[in-house]
Amino acid sequence: MRIFGTLVAVLFAIAVSASASMAQTSDLVGTWTAETTIILESDDEIVEVPRVLSIVIESVHGSVVQGARTWKAETDNPGYVEEESVLEASEPFIGALSADGKTLRLVEVDDHGLMFATRIGDDQIELTYLETAPHAVAYTAIFDRQK
Repeated sequence: MRIFGTLVAVLFAIAVSASASMAQTSDLVGTWTAETTIILESDDEIVEVPRVLSIVIESVHGSVVQGARTWKAETDNPGYVEEESVLEASEPFIGALSADGKTLRLVEVDDHGLMFATRIGDDQIELTYLETAPHAVAYTAIFDRQK
């Protein structure tokens, strides 16, 4: 009987731990926004331009993350999706959540963008975005969760 009680206690502890872990990862779902200045290559020049940015985490299943990165130009300086010049976009991504439940590594589905993010608070993520040629982009910004 004592072994049975110990087994039940161990299984309960595992269930609580798994539940807490699931809650931690699913807590990333939501919209995270930032206003910042980014650098990008446009017409063979490197320019600094203001942007309104969002990371929309739509789902987290275990370590698999899906969502979209949205952005809007604050000036007439366009951004690019593939070769198309645009002033705003929503670009889907997929990625992985590290075992620590705080570190994200994301890749855009339709473009060349890579993102590396760390949750730095309950309602903040620091995200670095990098995109390669033909239109390079780079920025690091603190994103706040929208409530």
